[in-house]
Amino acid sequence: MSALEAIEHHLGHAAGETPGLPFGHSPEFREGRDIPVAHGCVQAVLRALSILRCIAQDQRGMTLAEVVRGTSLAPSTAHRLLTTLQSEGFVQFEAAALRWFVGPSAHLVGIACHPQRRRVFS
Repeated sequence: MSALEAIEHHLGHAAGETPGLPFGHSPEFREGRDIPVAHGCVQAVLRALSILRCIAQDQRGMTLAEVVRGTSLAPSTAHRLLTTLQSEGFVQFEAAALRWFVGPSAHLVGIACHPQRRRVFS
């Protein structure tokens, strides 16, 4: 089990929800182009996080078309979110390969996981 799978498995079981989906969302979360927003959630943040999860699943990076297929977002929405995430270092674009990759800011957030929680994922 990869580290990402372990985290999603833990988060899903901790909340009693479907693994890989935000808390309080049903399995229909990824169906259609509109992501349901639970009370108190910000749709743009949920969409951006879905892009990060999607890109993190493939070490070869992903094209825009692959991100669109993996998230069910409109291409224009996915591109705007990717460029915003890039401006903050959460994703990187390699022009030669036309692929998006997880960026250093996402890595920093990941390693900031509290030491006591790290053993849960081991």
